[in-house]
Amino acid sequence: MRRLLVGLLVGALLLAVAPSVLAKSGPQTPASGVWSWVNTGWDPYKESGGNTFSLGSEDATWTGTFKGSSVDTFRVVEHRSGALWATLDIAFHGSVGGKVGTLDMMAVARWPVSAETMTGTWVIIGGTGELASLHGQGTWTYTGTVGDVNSGAYAGM
Repeated sequence: MRRLLVGLLVGALLLAVAPSVLAKSGPQTPASGVWSWVNTGWDPYKESGGNTFSLGSEDATWTGTFKGSSVDTFRVVEHRSGALWATLDIAFHGSVGGKVGTLDMMAVARWPVSAETMTGTWVIIGGTGELASLHGQGTWTYTGTVGDVNSGAYAGM
């Protein structure tokens, strides 16, 4: 009986708190633009089974919804098949919707052998300043290289 009462109390508390949490999240706003980067470091540190493992870094510029710059670090696995998989940590400094601050973001990149281009996903995992409460996620697609500048189009909410 005691467990039932505790369960009902916890359920009632969650129902009471949920509307205020949802109200604070605010409406979703579309985000889109271009993420351009220049590789500043590349260290293929291990080979195993025909796969190459590398660490790298890049300096990036963001236009569109995200306006600013970032320093990105990444880990890459180039599979013997030719496929590529990477995870990136993105330290963004700039503005979003006129609000200024920093964002910590993570991105994933994948380039299967059969694909024409690299694609991936991104997510905001934290922020400071006026961006401290910003949440978002989306996708990105590699659009090409001009000189040593790589670019990708991003979109999301």
